[in-house]
Amino acid sequence: MPRRRSASRILLVSSSHRLLLFKIHYKAGALAGRSYWATPGGGLRGDESFEAAAARELYEETGLDVQSVGRCIARKEFLWKMPDEEHVLAVEKYYVVYACAEHCSTARWSAQERDVVCEIRWWSENELMASTEEILPPDLPILFGKALLMSPYQSG
Repeated sequence: MPRRRSASRILLVSSSHRLLLFKIHYKAGALAGRSYWATPGGGLRGDESFEAAAARELYEETGLDVQSVGRCIARKEFLWKMPDEEHVLAVEKYYVVYACAEHCSTARWSAQERDVVCEIRWWSENELMASTEEILPPDLPILFGKALLMSPYQSG
C-alpha cells in the first residue's frame, strides 16, 4: 500500500474572475519532460490541518496572507507518482480564496518550486475551458465555475 500524502490546493480567484495557475515542468528525474498547469498548494507538514496548510502554502507560493481559507469545496484521492519515483496515495482538499489584485510573489518559493514552475498565469473561465494543455485536476474548470458562483465580487 503506498504512503498517504495529504495536500491542500487553493483556487485563488481575482476580482477580475480569473484563476491563478502555475505551469509545472520537470526537467529531470522520474517526471522529466512532463508539463501541466496546477493550482497553488502543497503537502501538509506534521500534524498540520488541511486549512492551516492551505493558508501557509498560499502565503509561501503567492505572498497572500489570509487568516482563513473557508470551507473545502472538493476532496480527491488518487495514485500519484512523485518526482523521486515514489508512488503515493494523494489526498487533496481544495479551498477557494478571493484576491483583490492579480499579484503573485515568488519571494518565498523553495528551490524545488523555482526549478519546476516555468510560468505563472491568471486564467479566465473561457481560457481554462478552451485550453488543450494538461490542467490538474482534470475537473478544474468545474471547480472554478463553482468558485465563481460563490464569489463575493459583483459580476460585470
